[in-house]
Amino acid sequence: MNFLGHLALAWPDQNLMVGGFLGDFVKGPLKGVLPQEIETGIQLHRRIDAKSDCHPALQSLKSQLPKNWCRYAGILADLYCDHLISNPDSGLAPTPIGEFSESCYQILDDQRAFFPERAQLVFELMWRGRWLEKYSDLGFTIQSLDRIGTRLTFENPLANSEQIICDHANLLDQHCPSLYAGMQEVVAEWHAETGVQLSACNTSIQPRV
Repeated sequence: MNFLGHLALAWPDQNLMVGGFLGDFVKGPLKGVLPQEIETGIQLHRRIDAKSDCHPALQSLKSQLPKNWCRYAGILADLYCDHLISNPDSGLAPTPIGEFSESCYQILDDQRAFFPERAQLVFELMWRGRWLEKYSDLGFTIQSLDRIGTRLTFENPLANSEQIICDHANLLDQHCPSLYAGMQEVVAEWHAETGVQLSACNTSIQPRV
């Protein structure tokens, strides 16, 4: 999952949402540097990533894409899931996408004092650029994939994503909703396994000043 996917899957627990966002920026063992509730959200993020990599929908997508895309099918699916979630007609966002996006920005901003430097920068760009709701625009999603491609140091097809999406839109529309539904099941299983209770308004954490 990408930013919007992780935030939607962690909803409505604000601490899990913060951890869901930070999961892309905090690597290695969790050592209690962050509040426990946020580290729990990072653990959930990692569980989702691990399960999505081996989900049947993603494996099927890989087998049907051109061979040079097999390595990058997960990134493609992650961004395309964000595109689907942000589509007002999909019904995949927990609340109407404009309302949900605004809630996400506010929740993350309230705890941004905990963010590593790179996460601070990306969040600022995401908020000012209104990325979460813009993923509904397929052109913006393609631009996002292209930007990821330019950051990789070796030759890869992500730097020119428009053609693959145009040629395989039906395939993505078929498999990505199944992948997202599978991750919803993973989250439900994780809650049952860990006993973590959802909390929409957990105010126990205070950001550092």
